[in-house]
Amino acid sequence: LDIDLRLADLSSGDRRAELPFHFAIGGTSPERLIALLRAYGYQQRRADFTHLRGRLAGLMTGIIDLVYRHDGRWWIVDYKTNYLGSRRADYAPDALTAAVREHDYDLQYLIYTVALHRWLGSRLGADYDYDRDFGGALYLFLRGLDRAGRHGVHVDRAPRALIEAMDALLAPGSCA
Repeated sequence: LDIDLRLADLSSGDRRAELPFHFAIGGTSPERLIALLRAYGYQQRRADFTHLRGRLAGLMTGIIDLVYRHDGRWWIVDYKTNYLGSRRADYAPDALTAAVREHDYDLQYLIYTVALHRWLGSRLGADYDYDRDFGGALYLFLRGLDRAGRHGVHVDRAPRALIEAMDALLAPGSCA
């Protein structure tokens, strides 16, 4: 990952395991959400959410495996135990990108990112800046991790514009 960091070396103030989140979502249509995600290259194969009738409204809730701060940036970590094969190449970056898309993990970490974005905005207020403060999402496929961090690790940092647009689209009262 090109960072000199072991998660075990982080102070307790710089990490939070199993961070729960809850945020209200305000009534957008599944079609609008999928269109937004596709415009940024996510959920390209996803069509079956759009058959849902009505609106996406209520409470989004979940638990992020780990959130940590390193060098002033916040990171999301999710651990995956998927068996993708027995070869090292089965856990190479391209194979992980395909697995992330196939299992909708990209949608998962985008939701996690919106949750963390809202949390950081509420905690840091006007001092929060996505570009400066958010590092990205790391999906660690435990069966394929290597010491160099080149296999078994999927890293993504969604564009600020996408996260802000998702946040606005999902916001209470948006009904967009």
